[in-house]
Amino acid sequence: MIVSEIPTRNSRPFSERVAWNGVEYALLFKWNNVTQCWVLDIWDSVAYVPIINGIALVTGCDVIEQFGYLEVAAQAAIEVMTQGPGVSPDMIPTFTNLGVDGHVYLLTP
Repeated sequence: MIVSEIPTRNSRPFSERVAWNGVEYALLFKWNNVTQCWVLDIWDSVAYVPIINGIALVTGCDVIEQFGYLEVAAQAAIEVMTQGPGVSPDMIPTFTNLGVDGHVYLLTP
């Protein structure tokens, strides 16, 4: 299993391009004010069409596991963890700590 950290930022929406299983995806990160959590959209970066939208970045699970029937999630996992002094790894990343204490990891075979 290969574990790679996806670069993240805080306090504003942002996007990253990440490749796995030979395909490049655009990951769009947005803050949801109602639920008070970051959400992730996964887009095909070539055709630039949405594949999965509105995945809550919660801790303690593979956030794309429920989409295992899609190629994007069939052989990969995305996990979220908060790491820092005095911070529980189960704490959901906040608007200001994603990219600081809040981390997003891509796991591929």
